[in-house]
Amino acid sequence: MAIGCRAAALIAAVILVPIVVAQDGPKPVIVVYSGTDTEIAQALAGLIEQDARFDGEILVVSSPSAVTLATLLPTTQCIVIYSDHRDHLFGFETTLLPFFNMGGGLVGIRDACYEPSAGNLSKDVFPTYGNFSLVKTSMAQKRVRTYVGVGTSEVTSGLPETFQLVSMGTFLCADKNGSYIEFPGSYQVLYKDEETGSPLVLTYESEGAGRSVAMPGVMVVKTPRVDVYYGTLLADENFVKLFTNSVFWAAASPRFASVTQDIEGKLAITENEKQTLKEQGELAERKDRQKRLYTVLVIWVLGLAACALITKKLILAPVRTQDVATRP
Repeated sequence: MAIGCRAAALIAAVILVPIVVAQDGPKPVIVVYSGTDTEIAQALAGLIEQDARFDGEILVVSSPSAVTLATLLPTTQCIVIYSDHRDHLFGFETTLLPFFNMGGGLVGIRDACYEPSAGNLSKDVFPTYGNFSLVKTSMAQKRVRTYVGVGTSEVTSGLPETFQLVSMGTFLCADKNGSYIEFPGSYQVLYKDEETGSPLVLTYESEGAGRSVAMPGVMVVKTPRVDVYYGTLLADENFVKLFTNSVFWAAASPRFASVTQDIEGKLAITENEKQTLKEQGELAERKDRQKRLYTVLVIWVLGLAACALITKKLILAPVRTQDVATRP
């Protein structure tokens, strides 16, 4: 896959800026992605930046290749994925799972929790096992999901036990009749849906201590005239707390600390190695120039000797012979 200017900008922003600018070492980066249209991603990033707990960099990206790059960079601490289409998640099965298993943090919203869109991500990273889409298209009734608390963690801090958030529906693991089926696993359900009993917020930790938060019940649109407008959701204090708590809980996973440990020392070693290679190269170049000079001198001396020999044999010798022959 070709990597263009945006990918190059991502590398510069994520690696160079935090390392060069930060006085106390590299700063962690939270990456936010909502497909090719960054409107919702920008709004979600704004919620993170406004939180007093935030002390790092925010990067909003607009392509799967940029997300893939983010999983490889040492300063990436957490990746937030909001998706309303399967095309936005192309290739994420093979890139997000290694990041998660190596201790990275992830927050998956909407289609990231839906198997037909996300594939094995909905099992291995955001384990909702969502195979059924419950969507209400009619605005005749108030379109909300009622969150009922069933567990506690840092994610639920400051939130009521029960609250509602605007949403068209949710994704869940269901039988052929659409009834929720609980799939066994080591994840923790924090909020369940009052209507279906399915998880609306669940957390999961990988063997490598990676952390993920799945939020399958966040389904909003970008049209302001409708009841499920994303701006209405993001203005809700309960959603703000739920989302930011989720991001900072996931971001507390160990990848950033372990990968960037003593990164300045490693950079210094790399710089010393580069300087040594440069000096060795300059020395080799000087030796090469001297060798070429010696070769030229030898050729020049041989040339002079050849010229002298030619002068003696072809010019001076005949003249002397002729001079001897003409004497009386």
